[in-house]
Amino acid sequence: MRFKLEFGVHNLLLAEGASLEFSFRGPHALGVRLWTPITDEQGKWYMQGDTYGVATSEREPNSNISAMFERLAAGELPPGSTIDTKWLGWVHDEQGHIFPDHTAPAQVLPLPFQSFIRDLTGELWDYARRTVLLVRWRGNSMGQHHPFFHRDMLWSLDGAHWSRLPGFASVRVTDSGGVPPLSDVVHNEIQELIQAGKTEPLGHELYREAWEQRGGNPRSALILGIAAAEAGFKQFVGILVPDARWLAENAPSPPLVDMLEQYLPKLPVRNTFAGKIKAPPLEILKVLRKGVRLRNELSHRGVASLEPDTLEEVLLAVRDVLWLLDYYTGFDWAVDYITLETRRALMP
Repeated sequence: MRFKLEFGVHNLLLAEGASLEFSFRGPHALGVRLWTPITDEQGKWYMQGDTYGVATSEREPNSNISAMFERLAAGELPPGSTIDTKWLGWVHDEQGHIFPDHTAPAQVLPLPFQSFIRDLTGELWDYARRTVLLVRWRGNSMGQHHPFFHRDMLWSLDGAHWSRLPGFASVRVTDSGGVPPLSDVVHNEIQELIQAGKTEPLGHELYREAWEQRGGNPRSALILGIAAAEAGFKQFVGILVPDARWLAENAPSPPLVDMLEQYLPKLPVRNTFAGKIKAPPLEILKVLRKGVRLRNELSHRGVASLEPDTLEEVLLAVRDVLWLLDYYTGFDWAVDYITLETRRALMP
């Protein structure tokens, strides 16, 4: 059987007419395709700057689940379904016949079928999300923490005739920020990241949330921003020194600035600056120290004077640190996303 999740990402700016396809290893044939249509191909949900996405899977359910799908294809509720008065006369009749152009709600279907749906949709959303976040991370794109708007989850017995999977409807979540057109080289790099099971680093995920909140909730943005730097550094240590991963992720850590200034240059990094392992420039450390102080004031006393310019200065410093850690982890391209001023301070 074939299944697909159709979704959109608002303002994920690929080249006009571009199409990116990624495949995954695993027990099921899985793939994700992203493309920017020239015109609205699928209805009025498309807006200028949107990117289409589809995550696909081929599975062979057990005979019991397959029989339930066959009954649904025939327009009937499978045996073991509940004739719920809430849906009676709207979705199905008293005999369990589903009305044309309607979909059975998941909650009336047998529990094994509901479990199958949860597993299937969870898998497809996970691969869709990881792919989009990797594209945004590799493309140095900002945007909301949850960038997707959901169109449909579909299933097919033959790959030609598609029906909506029970229990799913459209939900739209807007986003901002775009990805520049991706070259073939970058596309291949993202495919390699996918095949290696990589995900966007935790520090970047937290930073994205912080940046999103900077206007409406600046105090939360500051706390999240510093947490992004701290989590990013701990994950970075765990990658470079696997034997220290547990301590890095679970033990109380020294102050952030001390770790960056004193511990970072001693780590076995995978990229250097002309053979040297450099801590973030003094100006970045100074800003981070200020950010940590303000974060502590907010956390312990609940009050702090936080000017918008100060918040943005701290968040941009965190951003440079995260890209620097990515570069030291072995991602050569990450250095291009560090601000020019910081790069100049790092280069010999």
